Amino acid sequence: MRRQTLLPVFAASLLCLLSACGDNNTPKCQPDEVLQGGACISSVQAPCVPEENGQERQAACGQEGLVYAACFLTGEVATLSSKGATPMVKSVGDHPQALSGMGEFLLCTDDSARQLLRLDAQTLKPLGKAVDTGATPIHVSVSRDERYVYVINAGDNSLQVVDGPTWQTQAELPFGPNTSPQAFAMMGNCGYVPLYGNLGNGQTAPGQRLVRINLSKPTSPSLQGEADFSSLDLHPYSTEYPSVPLPYDVVVHKGALYVALNNLYNAGNGFFSPAGPGAIAKVDPQTLNTEVLFLGDECLNVASLVSNGEVLLASCMGDWGVPGTAGVALLKDDKVQKIWPAPADFSPGALAVQCDELWVANAGGGDVYVFSIGGQSLELLWGVGGTKGGPMEACPKSLSGYATVQSLWSKP
Repeated sequence: MRRQTLLPVFAASLLCLLSACGDNNTPKCQPDEVLQGGACISSVQAPCVPEENGQERQAACGQEGLVYAACFLTGEVATLSSKGATPMVKSVGDHPQALSGMGEFLLCTDDSARQLLRLDAQTLKPLGKAVDTGATPIHVSVSRDERYVYVINAGDNSLQVVDGPTWQTQAELPFGPNTSPQAFAMMGNCGYVPLYGNLGNGQTAPGQRLVRINLSKPTSPSLQGEADFSSLDLHPYSTEYPSVPLPYDVVVHKGALYVALNNLYNAGNGFFSPAGPGAIAKVDPQTLNTEVLFLGDECLNVASLVSNGEVLLASCMGDWGVPGTAGVALLKDDKVQKIWPAPADFSPGALAVQCDELWVANAGGGDVYVFSIGGQSLELLWGVGGTKGGPMEACPKSLSGYATVQSLWSKP
């Protein structure tokens, strides 16, 4: 799965500049449809049922785990081993963006080419034709029965449904201009997508919410309710700079939805900075009622979330250039148990869980840190000061001298 982190905190506005232009064409609905969120939805479709179905599939422990890393800047994908072996790095498209898996295939979206690629999970060689996507295919997920692939197109403000067996696009659900969808989670036959809003154009109002999608008929997705975060009290540091809750990621954990919030304010000139403590929205999947969990000032600007079934893990990109504000948090029963402070050159971004290990991508570099989370701990295994060795090098530097691990995916 995701994710889905571009560059450090200063790139939040850049992401939206790249991803949320949209158009103003209003669809013309049929007599038995209503217009909601810029999309035509059936007025008679049966509601979806958000039953927890264990979508987050974990690898069988005891086996050698593989984790894949997308190297956005250099057009490569790296295969990493939990044993710390030298990674296998292969050229895959122009700008690999999001990763997932379907059987023996690795799925990868290519941002520049606007394509969904199907790769051999062992060799990373492309298999068959690519599927055309929309602009900025920032997230890809696979249904539990591996029948459907769901692609989030942030630049085209839409959800794309691809049929796995035929490898053809079956449907597309628009969310409306400047909504900038970011991720996807599924419970039962309900899908959930956080809408970020377009910071680049200053249009945050279309975002700041989590929408529920009826996928009882995956080829006819429709909107079915939303959790509005715009009025949440995010404990802003100053009344002069009100906070904007910008949802960036979503995961299923213990029967609820957890949404990473970029708690930011507009500092001017397109620059956004943390407006308050790190925050996660907890949403009831049925009522869509919301409460906020706070991570404090040591874990600002929450970027990515992952669950291992027992604990919830969060990465925080922090306040750019301010020490002691970025790190990784471990929560149990909705309470912060431990926060690992990130070093100055590490910007925690995408996350993946492999058995009892947490893999953390450096959104501002090409390396990955690995932690033991067995016994609900955060013991550093691979990284500066790690018990097994230094950071795992995953993505090489581009010609401009920069590197970033865009997303991680753990092979179950």
